[in-house]
Amino acid sequence: MKTCVILLSALLIIPTSQIIQAGTTTLGKDSLRIETATAAGGKYKWIGTNQGVYMINTNKGKGRFLTTKNSRLPDNYVTTIICYPDGQTLIGTHKGILLWDNFSFYIVNSENSRLPENDIENLCFAEGGLLIKTKHCGILKAIGECIQVFSMKPIKVLIQDKNK
Repeated sequence: MKTCVILLSALLIIPTSQIIQAGTTTLGKDSLRIETATAAGGKYKWIGTNQGVYMINTNKGKGRFLTTKNSRLPDNYVTTIICYPDGQTLIGTHKGILLWDNFSFYIVNSENSRLPENDIENLCFAEGGLLIKTKHCGILKAIGECIQVFSMKPIKVLIQDKNK
């Protein structure tokens, strides 16, 4: 419920004209879909969509819609967003991570870091670092510049269906 309230309040401050300009008024497979959102830390709220990410300045009530064409966003499909308390933000996509350090954007991917692949499915805080869930390499733990890969193996199901 808390997430819904944050998401709705963030959407209310985005002028309709910006949404229309971003080409989101069509229906069907090209419709704008919200995939993730966060309002923690710093002066920005972030709304990740299948077509880019809204960066909303909560102090000014204005937002920017970032895409691969007008920013350093690696891919328009945003899968996950996580904010540090100081406002630094990581935006996961299918083609890497976009880092906002409160001043500039930086791309983090397999070409410029120890990240073994670019298809990011989820990001979350962990004790002493950051957990990164990728599509093919499983769960990674990042501590500073070091990334440790944890192998993912299927587990056997111990409970059998009694109806069989």
